[in-house]
Amino acid sequence: MQIAIQQGKNCPSVDGAYNVGAVITVNGQFATFGYSRQVPGNTHAEENALNALLAKHPKKEYLENVVLYTTMEPCSTRTSGKKSCTDIILECGFISKIFYCVDEPPLFVDCVGKEILVGAGIPVIQIPQLINDCKKLNSHLFN
Repeated sequence: MQIAIQQGKNCPSVDGAYNVGAVITVNGQFATFGYSRQVPGNTHAEENALNALLAKHPKKEYLENVVLYTTMEPCSTRTSGKKSCTDIILECGFISKIFYCVDEPPLFVDCVGKEILVGAGIPVIQIPQLINDCKKLNSHLFN
């Protein structure tokens, strides 16, 4: 999760957008990372990390025990109208577990990503010890 927090620090701060970092491991080994707005087009951290993983494994070969670490709960609604991170995670079909720190605050939309993912059978585990570190990534929105 520390790598995800470091990735979140790479986000250009924008009013009206969260700074989020994400890391994906495969079989316990680091595979890819992503952060918000890493790629043009209002992209999200989880989306960028998953796209990077699929670029390495376009046929999804060897994708077992895939774990996502993200500094914030995956979104379930995007104000841009783009596909949510929750939907992207469910569609890829290979994420076996998700660790996150901060629940998505209802600043822009109501988020039910955790509930949807758990309902789909994916364990979603909060890491409360790092909540303050993850909240600092978004101090531009809460000052």
